[in-house]
Formats: sequence, structure tokens, C-alpha cells
Amino acid sequence: MEPSTQVAPQSAGITDPSRIRSAATLVAGLVLVLSVTGSFATGATGAIAYVVALCVAALVILLVAMQHPRQARAWRFVGGAVTFWAAAGFLLVLSGEAGISGIPPLAISVLYALGYPPLLLGLADLCDPQRLARRFTTVVDGVLLFLGLYAVLWLTVVEQVTADDSLSKVDRAFSALYPAGDLAVLMLTIRIVTSRAARRRVGLLLVTGATLSAVADVALLIVYLSDPYGVATITDLLYLLGLGAFAVAAVWSLLPAPPPVPAPASSSSRLALTVAISSFAAPSVLLAIALFTDRQLSVTPIAVWLLLAALAAVLRHVASVKELAGAHRHSAWLSSHDLATDMLSRQAFLAEMSEGT
Repeated sequence: MEPSTQVAPQSAGITDPSRIRSAATLVAGLVLVLSVTGSFATGATGAIAYVVALCVAALVILLVAMQHPRQARAWRFVGGAVTFWAAAGFLLVLSGEAGISGIPPLAISVLYALGYPPLLLGLADLCDPQRLARRFTTVVDGVLLFLGLYAVLWLTVVEQVTADDSLSKVDRAFSALYPAGDLAVLMLTIRIVTSRAARRRVGLLLVTGATLSAVADVALLIVYLSDPYGVATITDLLYLLGLGAFAVAAVWSLLPAPPPVPAPASSSSRLALTVAISSFAAPSVLLAIALFTDRQLSVTPIAVWLLLAALAAVLRHVASVKELAGAHRHSAWLSSHDLATDMLSRQAFLAEMSEGT
């Protein structure tokens, strides 16, 4: 059985509902003001507010992770992801508003991409903080879903851009990466809500943040198709509000955990079912493009996608086997031990003695 978690006496004030409510209200108001200012203000004021909004969201989540009595590891991963995005936003402002030309665009894109792995790990930890095998399975589910969505966006966007075909393939690849990552994150946040692994308010805020980020990146992709060098102010607002929702969710998660409520049996399999269905999307799009269009598809990106998808599928199978083996060992332990004393029952003891174990 899992050892009970001891909470230090110093953390008693951290879980005070009135203090948490005040902190959540303060963070929400601050994020809202900074997001609106950073999105609509012009000149240095807007640029500074944009960077400060990103830094505030990252700092709040990391501070919550330092003080959290139960889910410190999960929020540390989420805070690390937002920190990557804050660093990317800072470099973006330096290269755009400040006019510093020595920052390569590829470095900014890589920082944005590096934020997704820790975010997937953190959300998987929030889904099930107890079992390592189930956390790993959830991460692989998110990766598989991401690969399926990204393959579709790659085939429909990267191979051909409406406005400008002269853009580098790397730039087009990153433009398709962000919406796919956001949609995979959205599915994991929905799993947190349906599995009731967190308070309903925390889960809904996570879903809201993931939805706002996904809408912002999808809108940016649409703008990119029409004008690769265009900007959209509303997407910045949605993006900042989405990260702010993650920060407010982190603050509300400091409340004591509610009594456990059994989730419906079907809720734990919804993400796996979605992953299974979405796996048909990319091959279907590829087949349709090959049969009904005259487009010439590049073999290299398709081969890379197939390799990554096969690797993720193998990891998913290994994780499922480990999870099943762990569940079997746990059930065998429960059936042979007395829960009150944590000792073998008489019948199980005699059976093991007769087998010489």
C-alpha cells in the first residue's frame, strides 16, 4: 500500500480557504490587466506588459509548486513549461519590438516546442499522482494524439502554404506543431475533469486555459496561411489569458482535496478511445492526397512521422503491460493480506508455506 503523505505544520496556513480565495482573485485580476495591456497597447508599454504577463503566470505556478502539499511535482512540470514559453516570448519581443537582429527565429520556435513535453508530464501527473505506470501511459497517449494531429496538419499545411511557398520547411513545420500540441494538451485536461482527479474548479480552469491556447494557435495558423508575416492582436490576448487560467488553477489547487468520488468506468478510457480513433486521421488524409490530388508528397517527413508513431505505439504497449502487471500484483496483495494489520492472512500464509516460499 502507498505510504501516507505527511503534511508539515507550516503548510496549514497555505491551505486556508480565505487566503487561497484572495490569492486567486489577485492573480486573476493581475493576469487580466496585463493580458489586455500586453495585447492592445502599442510601443514599449505593450511589449513590457506582454512579457510581464508571461513571467507572472510562470512565477505563480512555480511558487505554488514550492508550497503545494500534494501535487508539487505536477505543478513544477507545468511551471517549467510556462517558463519555456515566457523565455520564448521575451526573445520574441527583443527581436520584434527592440529590433535586436542577433536572435535566430529557430531558437524562439525551439523554446516554444520545448514547453510541451513538461506540460504533458505535469498534466499526466495530475491525472493520476499515485501510479507511475498510469502516468506514463497517459503521457504516451498524449504523444500519440499529438503525432496524429501533427501529421494531418503537416500534410495539409507544411507541404503547401497558400500565401508564400518560399518559406523554409522548418518554419512551416513549427507553425503546424503548436495547434497539434495544444489539442493534445486539451484532451489531457479533459481527462483530468472526467476522471475527477482534481477539484472541479481546477479542472475547468485547466480546460479553459488549454482551450484558449488552442484557439489562439489555430487562429495564428489561419493567419499564417493567408499572410505568413501578419499579426493578430486577439490571438495574443487569448494566449495570455490561457496561461493565466493555468496560473489561477494552480492557486486553487492549494485547497484541501475533496472527498474521493468514484468516476464512471467509461471516463478512464475516453482518451485512449480518442487516440485510437485519431490514429486513422493521418493515414486517411495521406491516402486521400495521394489518390485524389496531384501534389508531390515528401518522403522524409512521412518516414519520420511513421518512425515516431511506431516508437510511441511500442512505448504505449510496454506501459500497458507494466500497468496490468502492477494491477495484478496489487490485487494479489489485497487478496492475501489483512488490511487492518498489513500481514498475510492465515490461508495465504499456509498456502505459501506449502509451496516452500
